[in-house]
Amino acid sequence: MQQKISRRKFVSRSAILGAGVSLPCFVPTGCMGAAQPTDPEKTAAAQECFIRPVAPLFEIPPYLGERYEDKTPATLDLAEMAAHCINGMTGPSDPDNHHELYFVVNWFHNPPLMYHEFSSGCQRKFLGPLVLNRIISGSDLNLDTERKIMEAFLKGIGPDGLYHEPIAGRPWHNHGWDRVTWANFGAAKTLDEGAAKKLNAAEPPYAGGKINPRLIEGLLIYGLRDKNRLWRETVAKMIEEGTKGMVDKGDWGYFGSPDSVPTGFNADGWLAQALGQCYRVTGNERARVVGGKFTRYLRDHADYFGPDGRFIGDVKFFGPEKAKYGGHFHNHTNCLIGMLEYALATGDRALAEFTRKSYEWARSEKGCGSVVTGFFPEFVGPEYPNSEGCPVADMVTLALMLSEGGVGDYWDDADRWLRNYFAEIQLTKGQGENLERLAAAQKQGDIPYNATAGRVTARNLGAFAGWPSGNEWVHHIGIQHCCTGNGSRTIYYAWEKILKYQEGVLRVNLLLNRASTWADVYSHIPYEGQVDLKIKQPCQRVLIRMPEYVEAKNDSVQCSVNGKARAITWEGRRLGLEAAQAGDRISVKFPIRERTVKDRMGGVDYTLTVKGNTVVAIDPPGKNAPLFQRAHLRENKNLWRTVNRFVSNEQIDW
Repeated sequence: MQQKISRRKFVSRSAILGAGVSLPCFVPTGCMGAAQPTDPEKTAAAQECFIRPVAPLFEIPPYLGERYEDKTPATLDLAEMAAHCINGMTGPSDPDNHHELYFVVNWFHNPPLMYHEFSSGCQRKFLGPLVLNRIISGSDLNLDTERKIMEAFLKGIGPDGLYHEPIAGRPWHNHGWDRVTWANFGAAKTLDEGAAKKLNAAEPPYAGGKINPRLIEGLLIYGLRDKNRLWRETVAKMIEEGTKGMVDKGDWGYFGSPDSVPTGFNADGWLAQALGQCYRVTGNERARVVGGKFTRYLRDHADYFGPDGRFIGDVKFFGPEKAKYGGHFHNHTNCLIGMLEYALATGDRALAEFTRKSYEWARSEKGCGSVVTGFFPEFVGPEYPNSEGCPVADMVTLALMLSEGGVGDYWDDADRWLRNYFAEIQLTKGQGENLERLAAAQKQGDIPYNATAGRVTARNLGAFAGWPSGNEWVHHIGIQHCCTGNGSRTIYYAWEKILKYQEGVLRVNLLLNRASTWADVYSHIPYEGQVDLKIKQPCQRVLIRMPEYVEAKNDSVQCSVNGKARAITWEGRRLGLEAAQAGDRISVKFPIRERTVKDRMGGVDYTLTVKGNTVVAIDPPGKNAPLFQRAHLRENKNLWRTVNRFVSNEQIDW
């Protein structure tokens, strides 16, 4: 029986340190696991960068559940994406530097390289999604690496409860917009090693303490799995100490100088998310009060959103050319997710409605994205050539949160974008081979001190593209792993919301493959217009949402139970079926057709062939690492495959 872990309270559970679980489902082909330490002296020297020498004790409970072999349609499977993500989050870590993340991956270099730089701290975004994706897939791949990553972050949390970023032995932390410039990733050059190390030697061993929002998310999710008070107490102290510096303006407040309200890109959506999550999970009253003031600052005083929700560009930060249309897409949508997280946690309907309006603006022509594929530009502008993995994941997340929260009906947005751009920009073995060929065609270059060429592609399988274009996985460089952290979390948001079972009613929201304790879903889409359910627990009612391309009350929609025709009723976009018993097999068939769509992404006009909600062809095609190479999906007969399914004993309500 599956145990759901409520966001309102932690569940006490016994845990066994180091207990093993069976091999993961869907181990990424070609993956050889995380790298092993190669330089003991270097590893020992880096120890001085932490404010505390030893991490507090904690356990990682084994991922228990039912595992079984099954035959499923060879269509989109989020459990498979989740298993690959485990590799994409643990593989690109540096064992010589406490498994710190190599943040940038570059295939426009021969050999391909992974680089440390100032954004390597984005690894904190992996902590929560690692747990969530293991719950989906049952994978224990590189669990020892995950533990070492968490230990390193815990060693950065000081007695004051705040996170002190390590500096000593990390000269690359100066590589970025704030100090110098990024390395010229397209050539053999990088920042001067000697200058960087000299600067590093003059700095303190670690930075001053700060609140760390995505670290809070990881701590909360860890705490939802075991009874260790460490997680709850660490989060409570970090929020208590980290929010003392709020500049309180009465109804709103912000963090920074009392003499200058931070605006534009300096607005911090991550903090709003952390405060909303903390209140929802633990009921922390300070998180609720501070979160209310801070979200009102984001909405009304950060000069980042118009009253109608439109994005306002940040001229000061990015300059007039990038800011004139609406600025950095992801930083805006990240603020929206933070506001919506808080709104849903506290029941603030006005704030939720504002996020809906802003989401509508972002998905409109003004946002310069594609509602067909889910491409959204890095910077809002009709000619901006590339997307990022982050805004793609953000828009899927917003569609899912708004829909489940009852703020709007955007299930079809989520369905389209998940099937298309979101799925396409996760790094697969086939796309990795394309990238290897791209790298081999480049002029050979040196390996900088802050980089490695060790099994780069294999260690990043499952990660998300950093700068894709409309038809290419890599428009330039390759990966910035903030996109992997956000994309991997979105996988769980989507997987969790495929179906819901509450008070005897099973609701199927997205027609995607999924195993669960209540029912298993088998999606034939887009080969055929068909979805099957294997009922595992008695249901008083079953409600199945039909996608937008199926006309409501269409007489051609047919339903059978155990091979016999069953009458259905339409409730808006949902088919209603009466009681179903454990063991029943429900099958729903509906029309699905191809159509041709003209679309514009990144200033380029494309012709798309769309079957149902799935893009099955694109013209013009990409050249180096092309997207939407899906001729096989145009077949009208379903293909099957044998998989190992996993149904966890737990599900975190996230």
